[in-house]
Amino acid sequence: MSIRFSTPNLGEIRLDDITITGTTLFTQVNSPIPDSRKLTVANSTITLEGSFSGNVEIYNFQGKKVFTSELKETLHPQLARGLYIIRIGDFRQKISL
Repeated sequence: MSIRFSTPNLGEIRLDDITITGTTLFTQVNSPIPDSRKLTVANSTITLEGSFSGNVEIYNFQGKKVFTSELKETLHPQLARGLYIIRIGDFRQKISL
């Protein structure tokens, strides 16, 4: 359902006392399922916990892929210190090495 108001001219339009009635289609708001995946970085070592799937890709902030690996619980990318974006399937996170 939508309501659209438009004016063919640049004149002024004033609307008062508008009531919208009806029955809601949804009565319950579902909370999103919390993401149980966890990624930690310490001493240039990346540790993955949870249900990850897919290959690991790390990008620099210019968008260039600088590291690729098969999925492992612990990764040791040999990258310069800096900020990166890690991508594993549909999971993405900024990291600092």
